[in-house]
This record gives sequence, structure tokens and C-alpha cells, in this order.
Amino acid sequence: MFNIDVEYGYENSVNSLMCLKYISFNNIFNVTDKEDSTYFRILDSYLDSFRNLKPTLVLTFNNNIDRVSASKKKNYEITVGKQTVDINSIQITGKNLYIRLKDNDLLGKGDSCRVVVHDITDTDGNVLDKHKSMELYQYRELFVQEYNKPLPLKDSCYMQYLPLEQNCISKYSGNHNYWMNTPENIKNNK
Repeated sequence: MFNIDVEYGYENSVNSLMCLKYISFNNIFNVTDKEDSTYFRILDSYLDSFRNLKPTLVLTFNNNIDRVSASKKKNYEITVGKQTVDINSIQITGKNLYIRLKDNDLLGKGDSCRVVVHDITDTDGNVLDKHKSMELYQYRELFVQEYNKPLPLKDSCYMQYLPLEQNCISKYSGNHNYWMNTPENIKNNK
């Protein structure tokens, strides 16, 4: 959402034109909170082919896993070497997920195993790898306190359709009577 408020009025002199007196810009936007450490995620993963009868892919999460979303085989893409591996069964216990793979799919394949997990939630409804978002509000306003007479410029010129560095630059020959109030950047002060 973006909002602009503008107010116009007359200068105090006789026969003055209507001029800008006030303008404010404000908007609300959402950004991902990169410092969110509570989001639902995988903490550890490994292929266990010794303790179980069938080769088992073990995934450990930071929260308890939702059984309904985690038990769907379509939520996993597993490749060993360069070939896709079929899932035999899925078991969920608390924060651990055990994916039993078919033996014949692993025979003679490389050591590298790649797992893509999607559409899994925890018991609180948090989606896997989705950080919380923050709503931010930005506000700026400018007030006109005084109107200047037309500026005396030397080497007056008009902007042409050229890059700025190739355009004519007019120089102001009077005294500067302008100021702007803007928030300071904290990083610049340190």
C-alpha cells in the first residue's frame, strides 16, 4: 500500500499562484525476517543402511512433524547418483522422519544422495523453510516554509534527452536558503 497526501495553498502576497505547502509519503510493506530462528527446518539428514533392514533416509527437524503432510510420498524427490529412487514407506516419530527406500533402486548407484522436501508442515502449521514476515511502515513528510523568487541561474539550459553527465548543468548564483530534515543513517555515525 502506498499513500501520498498533498496540500496546496497561496503565498501571502497579492495575486500569488497556488503553491505546494505540504507533501507526505507513507507506505506499508512486508519483508521476510531473515533473523527468524524459529522457522520450521531440517537440522540433520543422513542415509542409514546399517541399523535398518532397508536403506533408510533419516531427516531430523527442529519441531514435531505433522503426520498428514509428511506421510505423502509426492512431497519428496530423492535421487541417488543420477537416478530417482522410489520410497517404500514413511515413518514419523516426533521430530524424526524415516523414509525407507527400495533396495533394488540403490544397487550399483553412486554415493551421492539428493533429497528435495516440499509442502511439509509441523504440528503448529508452520510450512517448511518459510520464515516469518514483518510488516514495515515508512513515512516521510516535507513542509514548505518559504517560497523563493525565481532562481537566478547563469548558463541556463534545458535538459535534453541525453545521459546526465552529457547534459548542460545550470549553476545557481545566489545564496542557499534551503534545509531538509531527514532521518540519519545509524551506520554512518559509527
